[in-house]
Amino acid sequence: MTSTTPEPTPSPVASSPVAASVSSAGHDGATTGQVDVVVIGGGFAGLAAAHRLRDQGLSVRVLEARDRVGGRTMTEQTEHGAVDLGGQWLGPGQTRMYELVAQLGAETYPMNVRGASVLHVDGRRTTYPGVIPRVPRPWGLGVLGLTMARVNRMAATIDVNRPWACRHAEQWDRQTLGDWLHRNVPSRWARELLEIAITSVMAVPPAEISLLHALFYVASAGSLELLVESEGGAQQDRVVGGMQSLAERFAAGLGDALVLGAPVAAVEEDGAGVVVHGAGGAGWRCRRVVCTAPPPLVRALTFSRPLSPARRALLERLPMGSAMKCFALYREPFWRAAGLSGQAVINEWPVRTLFDASGAGDRPAALMGFAEGNDARTLAGLPEAERRAAVVAAFVKVYGEAAAHPIGYLDRYWGDEAWSGGCYAAVRPPGTWVGFGNLLAEPHGAVHFAGTETATVWHGYIEGAVRSGERAADEALAALRRS
Repeated sequence: MTSTTPEPTPSPVASSPVAASVSSAGHDGATTGQVDVVVIGGGFAGLAAAHRLRDQGLSVRVLEARDRVGGRTMTEQTEHGAVDLGGQWLGPGQTRMYELVAQLGAETYPMNVRGASVLHVDGRRTTYPGVIPRVPRPWGLGVLGLTMARVNRMAATIDVNRPWACRHAEQWDRQTLGDWLHRNVPSRWARELLEIAITSVMAVPPAEISLLHALFYVASAGSLELLVESEGGAQQDRVVGGMQSLAERFAAGLGDALVLGAPVAAVEEDGAGVVVHGAGGAGWRCRRVVCTAPPPLVRALTFSRPLSPARRALLERLPMGSAMKCFALYREPFWRAAGLSGQAVINEWPVRTLFDASGAGDRPAALMGFAEGNDARTLAGLPEAERRAAVVAAFVKVYGEAAAHPIGYLDRYWGDEAWSGGCYAAVRPPGTWVGFGNLLAEPHGAVHFAGTETATVWHGYIEGAVRSGERAADEALAALRRS
């Protein structure tokens, strides 16, 4: 069983200045009646924006290209139970998400962390308690701890609302995180563990991101430990029934204001307001727009009021991360009986970090491995049988022969997602913070922008997406009040 079939490719923009709208949404080509705000995107950012606006008495229309809500969250309901193929975790500090869980009557449960973790490095397998490996490498372990503390101190100097303005911004934004690690972490063992941890957090290797962006990412969460830890960190809790079920509960309150199967191609501002066009005939008239599309999809839109050269240049410089989630399902969580937590780090292709991905009540019992960056792209290019064999072989190295015969296998490469372009978020190479600031979040005419890439708190996470949607909705509301 697999879930790597790509979603439909976005329809090309028509050759006219502004393209027509979507036939898949069931419209006849006419412009619909006006609403106050059209929200582009039915992920958590778009749903949060729509609810914020409706709570203030405004009329909205949410246009979602997919046939489902949830954006970069996606839950597959298998015969063995729900499997989260997209974003899935919550943790301390993600206050809006926990409030949303309570508001919608959903429940969370903690990911299993009981038992020892496994470190499989250079063919040697060891186990250790807690988060930091306690192996007979005292010098490397000391370097690892000192480096994490140094990263936290550097991140603490950054104002998340203006990272380009910090004292060392130009110096930090000229270099990659990979360059910095190679110059400042003398232990190969410690450096490799940090590279694996950072790649698992950002879905891109350190050699491809600005040091300033990595420090901003840490500052937006609070500390490096909060990003990488499970208990007490960003990987602590999951939603019963899967994260997409939370998005579906969130969307249910919007009723017919939500339109699925409605990809947007263009935004036209005229003397009467704005018309949002799709790819097949109809348009939606409004007074303001909240666009929650990720940067590659924003770049593909046509705007009657052209984007500034600086914004276009920034959009062209922001690649999406490359992540693939790989699940093996079992009849029971056998690793726990062996005293293992299900968490592991392995420095071999194809998956580098492993987790106990079992559902609530251990249905299904599952191990999940992350492949990111080049690992993900290479693995995604293989046939399913070869992907499964490679991933299960890695699980066997870590957990023994009991892992060799799963009752099910699923994976999802988010680079194949036409309406996401990758996962977890767009990342910033050197020069993009100092050169462009947070231009992604600035309004353009009647269009306001949201999405986790614009967030300054929990950037890259669902929490960041929700906060960004509410911020963009507040901007649109203020603009409407002014007008």
